[in-house]
Amino acid sequence: MNDQVVLVTGGCGFIGTELCARLVTRGYQVTAFDNMSRGSAAGLAPAIRSSVEVVVGDVTDPETVRSVFARHRFDAVIHLAATHFIPDCDRDPVGCIRTNVLGTQVLLQECLEASSEPAFVLASSAAVYQPSSEPHTEASALGPTDIYGLSKLWCEQLLELAHRQGGLAATTARLFNVYGEGETNPHLIPTLLGQARANPGRILVGNMETRRDYTYVGDVADALIAMIGERHPAAPRIFNVGTGSDFSGRELVEALAGVLGQQLTLVEDPARLRAVDRPRLLADPTGTLVGLGWRAATPLARGLERTLERPYAPSARVRR
Repeated sequence: MNDQVVLVTGGCGFIGTELCARLVTRGYQVTAFDNMSRGSAAGLAPAIRSSVEVVVGDVTDPETVRSVFARHRFDAVIHLAATHFIPDCDRDPVGCIRTNVLGTQVLLQECLEASSEPAFVLASSAAVYQPSSEPHTEASALGPTDIYGLSKLWCEQLLELAHRQGGLAATTARLFNVYGEGETNPHLIPTLLGQARANPGRILVGNMETRRDYTYVGDVADALIAMIGERHPAAPRIFNVGTGSDFSGRELVEALAGVLGQQLTLVEDPARLRAVDRPRLLADPTGTLVGLGWRAATPLARGLERTLERPYAPSARVRR
């Protein structure tokens, strides 16, 4: 049994459930903290449910967070809890900032006061980067274009401040487009799968020319686990979590059609167009390979095959 104790905020969400499963498999003791606004304990794999302590609570509530830290000496905190579905963030920017920024500060404050001095891994986003047609390195210019990206940049800055002022072991994971089984929000891939099953051959789409770096959720979980391997890095670390390959929406649909074994016809739906949509978002993962020895291992076709098994979590909102 691994004697390390890990707190996963958002532990019953899309990435969180996969992360908890892999942590348990590797012997970590895991507490999943989640407000259940999107996630559900039912999303945890049956084989590991009895091994994960599930705490229902909100990261913006200092008393609830404090009570969790009072019961455990955490070696690491992996902070996934966030409002990250862009349409939700745009509809409720105040709520986005409250959950993402205030929630991060509440959690950081508790970590700074904890006697166990836990390492802190922040799940940030490639949305912090300034739009570019070139692959993003960790040193690429920052320049968010929406409230979600801004909120994540503020979280990164709060983490850096906690390191400078309190010596908190700080690592930031800039996630690119994550996909896989058990989605809790109607992102592009599960939405396309749902349409293909409900109305074979005819797919309603928005802008299909944008290019994205799609990273399988299991690979993302492995990257996050690798980031807690070094408990006390001398300086804050930032890693891109992406594959280094990108696909247009049309290419994604072609790959999906190949997995499904059917022809898919695209029909443009103006309601699915975003007001702000980067032409390209691609990782240069060289720094992550050098710094962590991690690289994405799952090809898109294989990841899509796995996603077909369970596109959405039981608690998900589904968009047709």
